[in-house]
Amino acid sequence: MKLLGYFSQITGKREEKVTLDKGSTVETLLQVLISKYGREFRDAIGRQGFREALIVVNGRKVEKDHVLSHGDEVIISFPIGGGGVTRIL
Repeated sequence: MKLLGYFSQITGKREEKVTLDKGSTVETLLQVLISKYGREFRDAIGRQGFREALIVVNGRKVEKDHVLSHGDEVIISFPIGGGGVTRIL
């Protein structure tokens, strides 16, 4: 699993291996990480924060009910947003 941006700051890690039971979901993974890293991680995920984390599994954005498989590459980050083009008339 890769932790990008603020998530790597909270955990002090950019990568971490997590072992889960077969049939575990992204939500299960997040609960494990919240138990390990605490309130700051929980708030950053979006439960009580102002923005929601982006969860990507094998290159695809997924929801928290997505079932994980052995060997999946999981990335947790915030969506990267850019500016827009402003047109002045």
